Amino acid sequence: MRPHVLRGTAILALVAATLACGDDTTAPAPIALVRTVWYLHEADTTALPARIHQRTLGVILEETYVDSAELSLTAQDTYEQTIYLRIEHNGLPDRSEIVIDRGLLAAEGAGYRLTSTMRTRDFTLRTSATGVLDSEEEMLFLESGRPLTLGRYRLIRP
Repeated sequence: MRPHVLRGTAILALVAATLACGDDTTAPAPIALVRTVWYLHEADTTALPARIHQRTLGVILEETYVDSAELSLTAQDTYEQTIYLRIEHNGLPDRSEIVIDRGLLAAEGAGYRLTSTMRTRDFTLRTSATGVLDSEEEMLFLESGRPLTLGRYRLIRP
């Protein structure tokens, strides 16, 4: 065969392969999730401890910080999350709270949806090839406001 015929055949094969792929708009499957304990490293792009909420109560500035959190994912498609919060008034410690949540885990689109069986709450997780879990969580258990907090979990402790 002549070189220009081979080149033309290769181009036709490439075009045919591209067309065969079609216009599939289905979301990619999520990256497999490691079923173990994950540790929160960041909240709203800030290393822990991270402020996730603030409000004014008369003359008191109340700030809520996440000191740490653990997210345990099981092979039975369940989760348990423990969040350690610290609340300060005008920069001084007021109280600490431990929030525990449990629920179900299911693949959804390119990530996972975690649905609480303890309260009206669900949130999303996205996995990455770099070994992190990114979460988008509404903090329903705060006394006022329900901030949407972005978290970054890793397999190692911070």
